Amino acid sequence: MSKRRRKSWLLKLDRETLQRMAAELWTGHAGLLDQGYWLSPKSGIWRAANGTFTARLAYRSQRSDLVSSLVVTIRGIQPEASR
Repeated sequence: MSKRRRKSWLLKLDRETLQRMAAELWTGHAGLLDQGYWLSPKSGIWRAANGTFTARLAYRSQRSDLVSSLVVTIRGIQPEASR
């Protein structure tokens, strides 16, 4: 018996699109960028089983006087209505 194939719910987004969406989803995004943080590749947006989306925004910093990482999770994002 073969293993059941699992579906990936992660949206395939390029880096620029994810940066733009992060700025729209969270007001603190620009402030962290100004403080020397950058959006990590571990960030992403997933589709939930109930039709909403979950965003994980992982920020990293190379500066020694700042916390090295910060993760923001936003759940229950409603998809934009079709036009």
